[in-house]
Amino acid sequence: VPEEDGGSEILGYILERKERMALRWERVSRTLIKETSYTMSDLEEGLEYEFRVCANNMAGNGKWSPASLPVVVRDPLGKPQPPVNPVVMETTRSSISLEWDKPEFDGGSRVIGYVVEHRRTDSDEWTRSHTKSMVRHQDLIVTDVEEGKGYYFRVSAANECGVSAPASVEGIVTAKDMMESPTLELDISLRRAIVVRGGAPIRIYIPIKGKPFPTVTWEKEDSNLENRAAIETSEIATQLMIPSADRRDAGYFNLTLENSSGTATAQILVKVLDTPGPPTNVRVRDVTKATAIIQWGAPEKDGGKAVTNYLLQKREISRKTWDTVETRIYKTSYRVTNLVEGNQYYFQILAENVYGIGVPQPTDNPILAMDPVDSPDPPRKLEITEITKTTVSLAWLRPENDGGSRITSYIVEMLPAGEEEWIRCTAISSLRYTITELTTGQEYTFRVSAQNVGAVSAPRELPPVVAAEQISPPELDLSALPRDQLVVKEGADMTLRIPFSGIPKPTIQWLHGLGVMVESDSKVTKTNGSSTTLIIRKTMKRDAGKYTIKAENNLGSQTADINLKVLGKPGQVTNIQADEVTPESCVLTWDAPSDDGGSPIQSYSVERSDNRGMSW
Repeated sequence: VPEEDGGSEILGYILERKERMALRWERVSRTLIKETSYTMSDLEEGLEYEFRVCANNMAGNGKWSPASLPVVVRDPLGKPQPPVNPVVMETTRSSISLEWDKPEFDGGSRVIGYVVEHRRTDSDEWTRSHTKSMVRHQDLIVTDVEEGKGYYFRVSAANECGVSAPASVEGIVTAKDMMESPTLELDISLRRAIVVRGGAPIRIYIPIKGKPFPTVTWEKEDSNLENRAAIETSEIATQLMIPSADRRDAGYFNLTLENSSGTATAQILVKVLDTPGPPTNVRVRDVTKATAIIQWGAPEKDGGKAVTNYLLQKREISRKTWDTVETRIYKTSYRVTNLVEGNQYYFQILAENVYGIGVPQPTDNPILAMDPVDSPDPPRKLEITEITKTTVSLAWLRPENDGGSRITSYIVEMLPAGEEEWIRCTAISSLRYTITELTTGQEYTFRVSAQNVGAVSAPRELPPVVAAEQISPPELDLSALPRDQLVVKEGADMTLRIPFSGIPKPTIQWLHGLGVMVESDSKVTKTNGSSTTLIIRKTMKRDAGKYTIKAENNLGSQTADINLKVLGKPGQVTNIQADEVTPESCVLTWDAPSDDGGSPIQSYSVERSDNRGMSW
């Protein structure tokens, strides 16, 4: 109200407004405002306004008041709501990682930070989990923890008006290393084959995960990768790099990830487009004073393209340079002519494809150009490797002297006791042979001779032997098993192989618990002549327990126990009771599940649903 009414009663007031930067004032109400306050509802949110008022009596309008301070139109400010969904992302023995989402309502003022607190389960005192006054982001790694101890956590949001009520992380959080089986990700290019030209780099990049972090092993069957490739492994991926590829790098690269929770493997095929590798198994046969036949096998590495032809070269032992014999050979053998009698020669073969001529493969030793005239020495170290009721297996070594010609075959003969004439069993090129269809209990004498192109050696003879079964009791090889128990994660596949021995071959029986193991589609056993294997696909809790393997033949038996522990989710809690019920609360009690999944229960999750039962 004005200090002076101008000698006439105040009839009302006129209120005007304008945006702060505008020049023109506008009237708020068409009629006089009788009271000394007025509520406006047509303002625009976010704009800044100024206001002024003048009084009115019978004489007219008085002077305008000074303009008010600028006012921004917005909702009244308050504290924010609590953060949403605070969760534990990772735990280690020395840290706990938390994340959360922004509050659904910021109280009308921007959230400027968060306060994270924790307390141990054996304490009532909450402690700030960070050194600075607030956390600016929506995550935090808490390091002020003790290994093996349990903690409660809560997070509050802050704005200009204060700190919100806290939002609690569900359950007790224990400071310990998390367990996660290794995993790897192969993109579509790695699932097919990597194709590179010779001289180009090979790069294999594979994202990996696992807790604890797995050991990473790269292998290639025919290559030492430590000397050939640069291997780098980080917390998120492993990479194999070969700066300049050649034919040696073609083939399968095997990656193995392993930690205490399991193993993951991958196989990546690399094709290198290059000239061929060296031909294989180059040998010389049928040597005379003027000719020789050269034979070989195709290269193990063809350079990614088929071999089109072969080149043959020769050189005398006294010379360093090679002479080309033929450049267009389309088979894997060739007859060389015009050799000089009495000279010694080396030969080498080269394969060619569309990328060019590959690596040569020479003969190991020189050959002498002459007709064979001498017989070879007898085979060396002839021995019996196995005897049964109806068979005898022999093995031997090549003779010291082949008589100047390649050994073409070995002649195996036998003489039954009481007979005078030797019986020819076979003529073979290998260094071992098994004679079959013998009479059980019959005594035999065996001998082997070496044969080259022109002659047969004197025989190498063995003492007489009797065709009878060799016997031994069963024996199980448990050296590869863990001492205490075998631990498998529920849902994982398990393969347990037990080698065994015994003559005659033992019968194998698997037991589970107190009875014979029942096989199914998911649980099978496979037994061959030297080992038995138990395979369980997608292991379940019911597969846990003691497994007994029994090997038995007519000389005795042996048994072994293997304890299998299956780690999985716990069973269902029972006997849920609600006590001390009030309109706002109740106390719930329950019994722990009878099955803890093979690991101690860490915490419980509680959900509720109203009497309509629409959702939990």
